[in-house]
Amino acid sequence: MLMVLSACGKTEMLFQEVKDEYDTIASSIENGLENGGTMLNEDYLNAISQIASKYEDIKKGISDKNIDAAQEIYGLAHKLEYVANLFDSDIAKTIASFAASAKTMIEAAYDDVDADFETSKKDFEAKLEEVQNLAAEDFDEIQKKAKLTWNEVEDQFSEIEETALNDLTALKELDSYELEELKHDIIDNYDAIKDGVTEDGLEAAKKMYYAAIRLKAYMEDVGIEESEAVSTFADKTINYVKCALFNVEGDAATINKEFEDGVASAKKWTQSTWNKITTEIGISYFYNYDTVE
Repeated sequence: MLMVLSACGKTEMLFQEVKDEYDTIASSIENGLENGGTMLNEDYLNAISQIASKYEDIKKGISDKNIDAAQEIYGLAHKLEYVANLFDSDIAKTIASFAASAKTMIEAAYDDVDADFETSKKDFEAKLEEVQNLAAEDFDEIQKKAKLTWNEVEDQFSEIEETALNDLTALKELDSYELEELKHDIIDNYDAIKDGVTEDGLEAAKKMYYAAIRLKAYMEDVGIEESEAVSTFADKTINYVKCALFNVEGDAATINKEFEDGVASAKKWTQSTWNKITTEIGISYFYNYDTVE
C-alpha cells in the first residue's frame, strides 16, 4: 500500500482508512489463541521487549518505511491485551492497560494529530516503564484468577437449568416472597461477575442463572404487563451471565447496558407487583388445574 506522507515524513492517512488491515491482524491473533495458543512468562517478557524495541522505529510517526514496525507493535499489543483480559489479577490488569495504550498510540500516530500522538506516547512510555520493572516471577500472578469461559462450565449450567425447572414450586403454592427472593438473588450477585467470572465468582453466576431460569418459567403464559417485564429481565440476566463467560450473542456492551437498565427497573418492583403476578398465576391455575401438577 502506497502511503501519502506529510512534509515531516509522517503518514497523512487516517487510522480509519487502514482499520480493516489492523482488524485482520487482531482476528488472526485471536484465532491462534482460541485454537490452542497460550502465553508463558517468557512470552509476556518477549512481547514487551519487542514492543519497546519497535517503538523506537515509530516514535516520530508512521511512514511507509516503518509500517511493518507499527503493525508488529499493534499485533503484539493485541495479543497481550486479549490474553490479559482473560484474567482478573492486578498484574493482568497492568498488562492489559499497557497493551491498550500501545494500540491507542498507533492509532494516534496514523491520525497525525500531534497533540494526541504526544499525549498517547507519554501514556505509553509511563506504562512501558511500569511493565518493564516487573520481574519474571510476577507473571505467575496473572493466572491465579483466571476468568472462566462458557465452554468450561456449560455442563454445570445445563444442570442448573434442569434443576431450576424441576424445583419449580407448584403454582398453587407459589407466593410473592419467593419471587422477590429470586429477584434479589440476581441483583445481589451481579457485582461479583461484572469483570468476568472467576472461580471465586462462579457461585454468584450460578445463583443468578438459577434465579433467572425460575423467574422466566413462572412468568410463562401469565400474560400481564408486570409478568412480561419480569420475563424480559430474566432473559437479560441469562444473556448477561453468558456474556460474562465469553458466550456473547450480539454486542457485549449492549448486553451489559440492557441488563443494568433491567436491574434499575427491577429495584422498583414492590410486593404489590409480585402480589398482582401471583394472583394472576392463581387464576390461571384454577382455570387450568388439570394441566398443572
